[in-house]
Amino acid sequence: MRFRVSVSSMVGVLGAIILATAGCAITDPGPGKRVEVSLVQDAYLSGESVSITVKNLSNIRLAYPSSFCTIALEREESSGWVAELVPFDGCVFVLAYLDPRQSVSQQYRLFSGIAPGTYRLSMPMPIPEGAAAEPRLVTPPFSVGSTALSQ
Repeated sequence: MRFRVSVSSMVGVLGAIILATAGCAITDPGPGKRVEVSLVQDAYLSGESVSITVKNLSNIRLAYPSSFCTIALEREESSGWVAELVPFDGCVFVLAYLDPRQSVSQQYRLFSGIAPGTYRLSMPMPIPEGAAAEPRLVTPPFSVGSTALSQ
């Protein structure tokens, strides 16, 4: 028994295979576009914890310092963003990994008595292992108010 296959049929079958496997391809949106960072809310009181979520938008595994141990608190001033609290350099540098499409949550406790204002957090950018360092990842701005009760 012989089957005859036309060229147009073969092109159609190959096109279907290519489309079906396209979702499996490794996609890398590139530096600065591999992750998104979000906060649970946009306003906090001094002493509260800020809940940060970092999501890998790519199909590649990304490395970052465990617990983002070098998170810096920055305050918005008229001249731009100014480091309010810079982490100490003594954190143990252990790599953690963010698998494709995976999210990781991290808590950052604001210190008590922080001045009311607009802040953001910056942390190391998750990157493919062995890649060159990239600019720091920053959260959306959030406001901080006083813990004093209003009367």
